[in-house]
Amino acid sequence: MKKNSFLLVSILTFITFLPLILWRTRHRLNGGLLFTPFRKLTERINKIFKPVENKIYHCFIVITFLYFLTGLTCLFSESFKILGTRPLGMGGAYVAIGEDAITQYWNPAGLGIEKEVDVQLPFTVQAELTGDILGSADRLTELAEEYSEISSAQKTGKSLTMSQLSAFIKGIKEIESINDPKKGVLVGAGFGGNIKIQNFAISYNNFTSISADPNVDIKNLGLGSGAFSPQLKRAIYKAESYAGVDLGSLIDDDYSATYQASHPGQNIYDTPTDSSLATSASTLSAGIITDITTNLTNLGIDTSITTSLPAGMTVEQAIANAIVNASVDPVIAAQLGTTALTAAEIANYVQQIEEIRPLVVSILSDAINGSSYAKNQSNLTIRGASTFEASLGYGREVPYVQTETVLKGVLKGLYAGLNFKLMKGQVAYTKIRVLSDTDLDILEDFKNSQKISNSIGFDLGLLLKKEFFNRKTNFGLLFRNINQPTFDQPDAAINNGEGSKYKVNPQVRGGVAIWPFNWWTVSTDIDLTNNSTALPGYKSRLWGLGNEFNLVNKEWLNFALRVGLMNNLSESSSKMAYTFGFGMNIMHFVIDLGAAMSSDSVEISDGTEVPSSAAAAVSISFDF
Repeated sequence: MKKNSFLLVSILTFITFLPLILWRTRHRLNGGLLFTPFRKLTERINKIFKPVENKIYHCFIVITFLYFLTGLTCLFSESFKILGTRPLGMGGAYVAIGEDAITQYWNPAGLGIEKEVDVQLPFTVQAELTGDILGSADRLTELAEEYSEISSAQKTGKSLTMSQLSAFIKGIKEIESINDPKKGVLVGAGFGGNIKIQNFAISYNNFTSISADPNVDIKNLGLGSGAFSPQLKRAIYKAESYAGVDLGSLIDDDYSATYQASHPGQNIYDTPTDSSLATSASTLSAGIITDITTNLTNLGIDTSITTSLPAGMTVEQAIANAIVNASVDPVIAAQLGTTALTAAEIANYVQQIEEIRPLVVSILSDAINGSSYAKNQSNLTIRGASTFEASLGYGREVPYVQTETVLKGVLKGLYAGLNFKLMKGQVAYTKIRVLSDTDLDILEDFKNSQKISNSIGFDLGLLLKKEFFNRKTNFGLLFRNINQPTFDQPDAAINNGEGSKYKVNPQVRGGVAIWPFNWWTVSTDIDLTNNSTALPGYKSRLWGLGNEFNLVNKEWLNFALRVGLMNNLSESSSKMAYTFGFGMNIMHFVIDLGAAMSSDSVEISDGTEVPSSAAAAVSISFDF
């Protein structure tokens, strides 16, 4: 995909610029014998382009730039870290700002704009619960009450209601959904020191990312043949243990007698007279109940029954009818401590059971193959990387393009910057098998597994200063880690198929900043690469929009308010985050605070809600 994207960009760029180059060099072509064969071609091109020379020329540049960005969005790289309090408060939109010492990280081209001395000490921490993992935990918590009732029913010998059976099925589904590779926990931190002196900057920053990736093995649940009783009695599947649910408690004789008493001449095993109820019973019979019967038979369990059934009726159909008939009977429902269900409610429960049926069948099939807790592979994988960067940066105006005679002044105001970085990487990895590992010390295991190695990195930044409607406007483009630095993986990661190298893939990020007034800044950034994270399967492509309002706006005294929005465009489960910040400058001593909080929150217990992601930052700086 990467190669094809760059090939397309290259071809389109060539097609776009070939006639443009011939046109712009037409005088040279016509004046030399070497280019005589091109004279007629350039004359034709000149006739086409001359009337709209400026418009066409600018359009070619814009179109080619868009082609280039289109190719970049097909790439994958490391997630972009939000470093600094001011950037965090402005929605992470800082590539085009070009101010203060921290611009070395965001866009080294900005180092060439303001000839000042600035010292900044930033600290940022963030956490994200990805893929609605809190939602899964919350839904399992909601189902816990149903599971408690299921357990109580088993202990007292009561039958299971349709809602309880559905809760059990939904619980399996929720547990299985935790294995989604997008679900997990991400924690990150960034801190360091940044010094800017004129066009140069030096910095020492750390970027740390840690992920926790849970995986639940729901197949090896210990459902071997020894888990079941030797026979089924009175049309009851007497399973002593099925993932915590006694399937033998679906129906018992007391409820059969109760049903006959309130429905003279009818048997609880008869097909329901209501067509909707009959359809639900038929679906249960042909579906989950037949699956259970088949797998229990394969386990060597006797599924024959002693209860007399209506002529021509199978065991599976009889049990399905009994479950449905009992669910709509108000007397039986009262004895079970619940209320009778409607036909529509039963149909909904049956649909939920059918949706998860393949997973239940898979679990039962594994029971035949000898699944057990001893084979259970449930694990928690923790990955982490801490990168220290000692950087030297330089930025300046790009020479030869600062006049109207070059490219019609399109590139006038263009700055470029470069970072050279010495990098030290500490990569750690541990996979804990929660049911088999003993004497667990997660932090100690994680610490002992780390591998330390060194590398170098390069960043390139471009910043274009313009004015539109007499308003200052900047365009920024950052190419970070363009040489793809790599670090050694620890042995544990290699042994688990993670590869021998931890790659810090390139990042490309673009931004625009506008100053409607000298006290108001509006900026927006977007990742042009689809970025990976420390959690495999979860991608990151951040978009941000920010505002800064300077309330006093003096060099020696200022109070700044910042608000913004930030969103991960790569993941639909990631919701919009709101950002805000505050800065205080008194006699060139500056303290900044910033925070971000997801608009999505989840109730975890007793009505307590927490955001799915949050970040906080603080920095101290001296601006001379």
